[in-house]
Amino acid sequence: MAKEKTLIERRIVLPLSRSVLTAEHGVVPPRAVVLFGHAGKGKTTFARSIASRLGWPFVELFPSRLASNGGGLAAGIGEMFGSMAKLDHVVVFIDEVEEVSRPGAGQGRIR
Repeated sequence: MAKEKTLIERRIVLPLSRSVLTAEHGVVPPRAVVLFGHAGKGKTTFARSIASRLGWPFVELFPSRLASNGGGLAAGIGEMFGSMAKLDHVVVFIDEVEEVSRPGAGQGRIR
């Protein structure tokens, strides 16, 4: 995955880690990145690597677990993002997004 690593380094890590140089050249660093693909393809590893390279905290969220914590998905997400708002920088990796984004999610299992 050398090509993907180079792309992530150039487009994400460098602009975020060298803000003065980035601003000098008029580069706008990303505020969000979507990694998608089949399970087991390295998305979590890439996200952890980005956090490590930047020296930022890494938070992995599982919407299905947030929804099962009694207050529902919206309350769980609100609580997590509320606590992360105190951080200057953070890499948030939302895993299992398909579990809550498909039609009928949040209404029990689709049969």
